Amino acid sequence: MVSYSIDKGNSTDLAQVMVLIKATTVAMRSVGILQWDDFYPDSETMRADLESGALYKLCENGIFVSIVTINSNSPKEYDQLPWRDQQGKHATVHRLTVHPDWQGRGIGKQMMRFVESFTQQHGHTSLRLDAHSRNEQALSLYRGMGFHEVGGVEFRNGSFICFEKHITKTPHPIGQGVYEY
Repeated sequence: MVSYSIDKGNSTDLAQVMVLIKATTVAMRSVGILQWDDFYPDSETMRADLESGALYKLCENGIFVSIVTINSNSPKEYDQLPWRDQQGKHATVHRLTVHPDWQGRGIGKQMMRFVESFTQQHGHTSLRLDAHSRNEQALSLYRGMGFHEVGGVEFRNGSFICFEKHITKTPHPIGQGVYEY
């Protein structure tokens, strides 16, 4: 059994975050997913995530394996979608990534379990997110975790499918510290 720690990122993490972003961008582009590039996500976006306290990191022996940003900021493109949770408090998931060398080990699912528990414990009733329409790995993850498709949006780099999940069920145990699976 492997143990990973999930902790809030901080401003000193920017260089390692950008290494992870670059590795992910190269891997996605190599299979025709043009979701990320040299312009997005850039270091200013990631610095803002870190400074706002919204970025969480999963590390193995000090190596950044995965990151995710959780906040209540939705892109304006979301405004016209038929979200089911109109009365509750939603959280939006941004920039979930797993380093290509660690993909296929359930880390993305573990990060999303963390997101669900974290947001529920902070009073959110639903999660919103999007995934590039050609990113089958991400689409499969979200569908397999019970997210429901609510529509699509267009961003600079193509078509994205938007998902929502109510998170009023019993949370997975969380806390900053060690996760085992």
